[in-house]
This record gives sequence, C-alpha cells and structure tokens, in this order.
Amino acid sequence: MIKEMIISFIYAKDCPDCKEMKETIEQAIEESVAYNDCVIKAINSDTDEAIDLAIEYDITDIPGCVIGNFVFFGKNYQYEDILNAIEETWKNA
Repeated sequence: MIKEMIISFIYAKDCPDCKEMKETIEQAIEESVAYNDCVIKAINSDTDEAIDLAIEYDITDIPGCVIGNFVFFGKNYQYEDILNAIEETWKNA
C-alpha cells in the first residue's frame, strides 16, 4: 500500500524563522521512515488558505506546520519533535 503524507507549512517570504523550520522539516523527512512519501505543502501566510489553516489549528505565529495531529508554530519545536510527529503520523496512517 502506498501512502502519501502532506505536511502543511505556513511561511512568510524572507522570514529567517520560516527558512529554519522548513530546513528542519526537510531534514526530519530525510531521516524518517516516510522519506519517499512526504510532501511539504508550502502555503504563503498572505493567502486565505493559510488563514483558514491557522484558525483551524490555532496557529498564532509564523512559521507554522501541521503534521497529522501535531501542530508547531513560531519557535515552539525541536528537531526531535518534528521527526516524532512524522514517524507517529506515518505509523498511524
């Protein structure tokens, strides 16, 4: 069975924290069991889609990301948190 896992990532152009979070997500994907099946859906913070996602998941700062039932925003994450979220979401998919 082939699965695909979408990681929604809210960013702002030229945001250093956003760049850092995206790189962290990419590194975690590379080291995860879901390596070949993860897709980062980058959503510009100025869009209605980003606003809707932020409201739905109570994201109050950028950058923000949703991985399954895990939500991270601002600087409230560590690499291990992102990797664990990917692994847990993949395992339970």
